[in-house]
This record gives sequence, C-alpha cells and structure tokens, in this order.
Amino acid sequence: MMKKILYLYGFNTRNPIKSNLVLNLIKKELDLGAELNLVLLHDGVIGISKNENTPDFLLQLIELPVSFFALKPDLLARGLDPNDVFERIVLIDYDQLVDLLVDNPIIASWL
Repeated sequence: MMKKILYLYGFNTRNPIKSNLVLNLIKKELDLGAELNLVLLHDGVIGISKNENTPDFLLQLIELPVSFFALKPDLLARGLDPNDVFERIVLIDYDQLVDLLVDNPIIASWL
C-alpha cells in the first residue's frame, strides 16, 4: 500500500534553510513511493503568484509529482490575487483543509 502524506508548510517560501529541508524530505518520500499532498498556508503562500519573483523552492516543487494546495484566506490576508496563482496550486478554504487532514493518515507540519 502506498504511503499517503500531507505536508503543511507555513514558512515564507523565500527562506532557503527551511525550504531546502522540506524539499529534500519530499524528494526522499517520493523516491520511496509515497503519495504526497502539500498545503501552503500562513506565510507559505508568499511567492505562489505568477506575477512575483518565484522562489527556487517553489519552482522545484512544482516540477515534482505532488498535489499542491494553498489556503485562500491566507493568500487574501497577504494581499495576493487568487487569479495569479500557478495553475498547479489548488486554492482551498478551511473546510477543504479539514478534509485533507482527515484523508491523509500521515501529517508533517512545518509551521
């Protein structure tokens, strides 16, 4: 059975120390055959707009076979336009976040 993991990432995506740690962990889990979901929340939504200077962390993540989500209320709270988000990133609300938490038996929280 494939291991299913939900990563919650709430740090600024321009923080190279934290983002590189998470990126390396995600790559290792993918190599082991895990199914990964990643939710960007809090300051983790910074940098997901196509109109911004996208951090390398996000550019590398977007190329991986991971399902991406971002918490829309956090995006709006930071003055970012939901219409400018990369197509691979699905915007979700709190109810959908709860559904993801329930559907994923392993949760790795980086908040």
